[in-house]
Amino acid sequence: AALGSLLLGYDLGIISGAIVPIKNEFNLSGLEVEMLTSSITLASILGSFIAGIVADKFGRKKGLLSAAAIFFAGSIGMASSPSFSVLLIWRCFTGIGVGTG
Repeated sequence: AALGSLLLGYDLGIISGAIVPIKNEFNLSGLEVEMLTSSITLASILGSFIAGIVADKFGRKKGLLSAAAIFFAGSIGMASSPSFSVLLIWRCFTGIGVGTG
């Protein structure tokens, strides 16, 4: 739970500073900004359901390592996103990692 909270707090801090340049880069509407900001939180709910299954099947250590790997891959994907829709998909993917942690 601590890793998930740390990752979520980190992401919320980063997106609060990055949302204005992202909005300008992709010409986002207010709704799209809201979707982008909240997508990681909503996807983390799905990740939290997955976490129990992963922990039971593979153990907590491997579950936490997989959460960190998902977050890392999602961060690379978000940084290289060419469009809003791709960025949104990567944020949801990263949210699963946050919820799993």
